Amino acid sequence: RKTRKSVACRGGTAQPRRVDKLLSWLGEFGAEGLDGLRVGPSSQPGGGLAVFATRSFAAGERVCLVPGSAILTGLHKISTGPDLSAEVRLAWRLLQEKELGEASHFAPYIESLPSLDDLPRAHPLFWPAGLDADKLLEGSAHGRRLAREALEDGETNVQVLLGLGAANEDDARWALAIVDSRAFTFQPDTPGEQLALIPLLDLLNTYTLFKDGQELWQCSFEPDGAVADGGLLMAERPVTEGDEVLHMYSTNSSAMLWMVYGF
Repeated sequence: RKTRKSVACRGGTAQPRRVDKLLSWLGEFGAEGLDGLRVGPSSQPGGGLAVFATRSFAAGERVCLVPGSAILTGLHKISTGPDLSAEVRLAWRLLQEKELGEASHFAPYIESLPSLDDLPRAHPLFWPAGLDADKLLEGSAHGRRLAREALEDGETNVQVLLGLGAANEDDARWALAIVDSRAFTFQPDTPGEQLALIPLLDLLNTYTLFKDGQELWQCSFEPDGAVADGGLLMAERPVTEGDEVLHMYSTNSSAMLWMVYGF
């Protein structure tokens, strides 16, 4: 999970008032760097909402810090059933907060997320029933394997969420797709590894990693700290005022990008 991505567009089509509400909410929790950023339509076709720099940043400069109190994490334990994956636990927490509506601590963030209709229909969670995964990416054994795994895991996770109490299948697929395409991993490959949704940082896009041998992304999420320390975005290269802020997720094959992000 995010440390990652390439050619992506996750921004959705949240209304401006919802974005303003999100930014105000983050400000109340002491998010740092908001005065150097704005949210607007991406400069790339199909990019949805994106984050732009309202001032220049030098390489090595902190761009933004979202405090841990504004970061949505999965439930550590769920009383019923066997141990569940980090993705399912985070999706279930998201659904619980969504059900609370305005009473949720995370209401401004949840309101800013893409609706079910805004999510990429090419994502495996939205593939038509009965689709033969082996007919996808026929020229790639790697791609066929990923497609089968994505279908199987997705359908299993949908059923797990329904068993936990998700209102319906659409809600379950929405929550899993949000987690799949937007979640970040803190302290990866350590005992403290934790999957989380970070408001604002999850709007960042990356379209192409390189052009003419030059890196096009400028910023990176710093995953080594704990969630309580906040979600930190650093400039790895200079960012010019007015630029869309682009984030390097990780290097993935085209097949993996399709299975995770739906493009």
